[in-house]
Amino acid sequence: VSQSRYPLNKWGLFAGLIESCSVKKLGFDITSDAEISEKEFLFNENNSAVLVSVTADSEGKFVDFIYNNGLEITVLGHVTKGELRMDDLSFGYISEYTD
Repeated sequence: VSQSRYPLNKWGLFAGLIESCSVKKLGFDITSDAEISEKEFLFNENNSAVLVSVTADSEGKFVDFIYNNGLEITVLGHVTKGELRMDDLSFGYISEYTD
């Protein structure tokens, strides 16, 4: 699990993802919420959201834990080797945002 110094309620999902990925120079491949604009999805501040990353082997157990405790979860996507992707579009590579 990676913890961001920039909470989603202050900087939005994109900044949280960049911060989380920058430590190990990883990237992400996520799917946005079709009900809102790309800009709102990536940059809207959210007071109640938490960004969590788990290994592929742990994902099922983690999702079950969330549901069993009456919480909501949205699975955004997966970690990549450095490319930043959303909805099959590339936003470049983590190195471009952390240099």
